[in-house]
Amino acid sequence: MSPGGSLADHVAKLLDQTLGPHGLYLVEAHRLPQEPTTAILRRGLTEAPRLANALAQGAEALQSVDRRPSFDPADPRPLVLESRDGRRRRLEPEDKSALDRLEADPFSFSPHAALRPIVQAAGLPVVAQVCGPSEIVYLGQARRLHELFNVPAPALIPRLEATHLNPASFDPGESPASLLSRLDLAASPTPAQADAEDLLAAAHRFAGAVATQDPGLSPRLHRFEERLSRTVQQLAEAPHWRGRGQLGPAQAIHPRGRYQDSVLSWLPQAWSAGDPAGWGEHIISLSRPMAEPEHVVHAYPEDPSHG
Repeated sequence: MSPGGSLADHVAKLLDQTLGPHGLYLVEAHRLPQEPTTAILRRGLTEAPRLANALAQGAEALQSVDRRPSFDPADPRPLVLESRDGRRRRLEPEDKSALDRLEADPFSFSPHAALRPIVQAAGLPVVAQVCGPSEIVYLGQARRLHELFNVPAPALIPRLEATHLNPASFDPGESPASLLSRLDLAASPTPAQADAEDLLAAAHRFAGAVATQDPGLSPRLHRFEERLSRTVQQLAEAPHWRGRGQLGPAQAIHPRGRYQDSVLSWLPQAWSAGDPAGWGEHIISLSRPMAEPEHVVHAYPEDPSHG
């Protein structure tokens, strides 16, 4: 890939050269018709309570299967964002002129993450969508919004999980179940893990104490805990996914300690071997989207030109 162009251009080229020969089409969002999006955003502004109620129903459905919702349905702000002064902000519920600004300049407005699946399904409908672990939760919570907007929702397919290992990391005769158990791929231990847990526990006690004094602050406190949890985890893992830790062979194969993020972590090897389309074909051959989720372990030599 050439050094010029944006990050999105590089990703598009990578996807095109890897999966384009197998039927992948890339669509630039700004070339899609704008009116369906504007109509959805209009309802996002004028029917905020109905949309919040739909998210609340989705949250209840997730909680019934022990999944934590992605969006807080008690947040009174519309599911609409506006770009102003180089920043994108979520609109406030008391913003009375937002609808007029939307009509005058619709390209300055965009959907919140909870409303984005509806815009996508209206502008570029698909039969099925392959999802990672976090995506399948927030898309699941948004299912009630599809019903509210009368926009068909795609089938949600858990994506194939894969891990790239150096052959020196394991015995070729070892069973896959034994290997996965030994590597404990789902865990993300770090030397700072105990301190991180203590910090989060203290933050939870703090949030509980403030909420006791003022229950109206509960939504903000919930968002505070979520942001803090993400930041703490990133900082605790950073020395290790940047190559400065000694956590064993498993840590090097999944960025930031989350093995599901490494689906294409071995792609640079295929690229340097001069066969990205062949690697795309291999990925497709491994994928069985209607089967139960799997975890596939790949072992490749250091030199991609050999074997």
